[in-house]
Amino acid sequence: LTFMKHIEFRAATGWNVGRGGGAPVSGFLVYLVWLIEAGIIYYFALTIPVSAAGEPYSEKTSKWADEAENVMSLPVTEDEMIAKIKSASTVDELLEIPIPKTDMSNQFAMYTVNSIPGQELEDAYLTVELTTFSVNNKGEEVTTSESLVKHAVLSSEKRKQLVDNAELLQEALEDYRASVEEEAAQEAEAEQNSEVPPEQEEGDA
Repeated sequence: LTFMKHIEFRAATGWNVGRGGGAPVSGFLVYLVWLIEAGIIYYFALTIPVSAAGEPYSEKTSKWADEAENVMSLPVTEDEMIAKIKSASTVDELLEIPIPKTDMSNQFAMYTVNSIPGQELEDAYLTVELTTFSVNNKGEEVTTSESLVKHAVLSSEKRKQLVDNAELLQEALEDYRASVEEEAAQEAEAEQNSEVPPEQEEGDA
């Protein structure tokens, strides 16, 4: 009895689907059930290894770098910033953070570091994604992401440099916000003073 004969025999006699007590399917439906089952097996056999292969893995420690930390959210204010990140050919170039002109933007370059839990001195992996926030025709907020850099290898020294750069950028943005608020307060005060009638100013004097 060959394998093909066995398949023909099972298709003719019927194939039970699930654990129900119904009559077994036969003929063309048997091949259809087998096709669906093969598709499910093929899908998981393909997607699981591909997904795992896309995750950072340390050959040195034989461990997955599955501890993720968002180190910096960089406001993107012009296309040149994106081009600079994409064109970086070395880690040093990648760590030269482009300076935004303002902290107000609907696009952010998200710097995420994947590391091995408990192995701070081992290499880590930097991923940069461009996240864009927008509103569709229904008034719903839509978030889209685009990969700019994926799993660039960071030594412990380069990782510290990235953290330091992120802190410097955060301080610069805070100083910028403070200057904007101070300028707005001065303009408001000047506008309020200009609205005071000259007679009132003389009376107060």
